[in-house]
Amino acid sequence: MLRGNFTPILRCRFGPPPTDHEILFVDLGGRGVRDLATVDDGILILAGPVGDGPGSYQLYLWDGRDMVPGTGAPTSVKDPGLRLLGDLPDPTPLDGSHPKAEGLAIMEAKDKPWEVLVVYDGLNDGNATRFKVDKR
Repeated sequence: MLRGNFTPILRCRFGPPPTDHEILFVDLGGRGVRDLATVDDGILILAGPVGDGPGSYQLYLWDGRDMVPGTGAPTSVKDPGLRLLGDLPDPTPLDGSHPKAEGLAIMEAKDKPWEVLVVYDGLNDGNATRFKVDKR
């Protein structure tokens, strides 16, 4: 995460070597990117605390446009290109550990709502958990 809460994301075309690379910035409210997954409407971002710091985990839908403001910027206050879909519930294990949401997979994205699988670091067997996500 950089100044102004901007988190850099590298976009490139994979291949030997990667090409068409560019760095884009999103404002995740002070959170870092834990994982990304593509859907027809854009990119789902699993965002959470930077490093091992405390904080909540959230799911965003991003349209892939850079969010740095300024003249000629592709996004604006009226059309930011990023939408918060919601907070992930905090799993509360009995052993007092503090699990971290680390991975994201789309199980079903054709109809509303999406079905998303999230895996956690710090829980037995990753405690993969399915969530229904309204994409409105």
